[in-house]
Amino acid sequence: SDYSTFGGNFTGKFGVRWQLAPEFLLRATVAEGFRAPSIGELFGSASRFDAQLADPCLISPTGNPPTGNAGNCATLGVPAGARQINAQISVSTGGNPNLQPEEADSFSMGAVWTPTLLENTWASERVDLEVTFYKHEITGAIQAIDAQTQLNLCVQSLLPIYCDGIVRASTGAISQFNNFLTNLGVIETDGWDFDVGWVFPDSAMGKFRLDWRNTWVGSYKAFGANGARQPRRPGLEVNDSAIPEWTSTAVLAWALGSLDASWTARHIDRLREACPAGLPCSMPGVRNELGAVTYHDLQIAWRPTFMD
Repeated sequence: SDYSTFGGNFTGKFGVRWQLAPEFLLRATVAEGFRAPSIGELFGSASRFDAQLADPCLISPTGNPPTGNAGNCATLGVPAGARQINAQISVSTGGNPNLQPEEADSFSMGAVWTPTLLENTWASERVDLEVTFYKHEITGAIQAIDAQTQLNLCVQSLLPIYCDGIVRASTGAISQFNNFLTNLGVIETDGWDFDVGWVFPDSAMGKFRLDWRNTWVGSYKAFGANGARQPRRPGLEVNDSAIPEWTSTAVLAWALGSLDASWTARHIDRLREACPAGLPCSMPGVRNELGAVTYHDLQIAWRPTFMD
């Protein structure tokens, strides 16, 4: 690839596919990745969201003392005894024209079993069972650093990379918080995929097919440019986004003549979030649990025969 703004890059991929037996397949892939920032990531206009943030330089809304370095807080213009009135702070995010490309190293290894005893029977025409292990490492990943982490690192280090976007009023309270996209240090993640493909034999009721896909995230670690670990982890909600430990999608498709239909069920595993201020919490003072949820979608299509 060659970019006028980011120069050229060569990415390689090597894969092995080994058919051990007619019904058993092994496969593995090692690959490099390169992704230049999109137009939106570079020049996207700013938007705002409200985040629940604990200011280390201020007395908390519940009366807890500041946790940040007093000298650094004074340098940032926070007067002694200042109190955080509202834990909800408006945060601006958007594009960054100084972004650099992401680079990645990926490895996957898996197997596919197609049992012959389930081929062309009364219950199935073909069944595929697949399992895959994956491991990815992304360098310079394009994300906005977690807002709470940015605030904490600003108070700890006073470095401009964290503090330049945070403006305080004379009272010490944050009046402006810019949290634009940046290139993180490294993101490391691994996990397992398990898929089932089941094709049912033709019958008077039509043709049925079931595809069931599952992903288990084993680990997810994101580090900022200075090596500080970000708070996002599998199963933990951070600023209205999360990586569920388990997600599953099942699609049952049906066809008969000019009619098609499909039913899709999408399951998202339970999540944990910080206890919202002033709201009931299933584990007071620690975490609030968000229950698992399943979404159902039904689609029906008709193809008129006169259009064939």
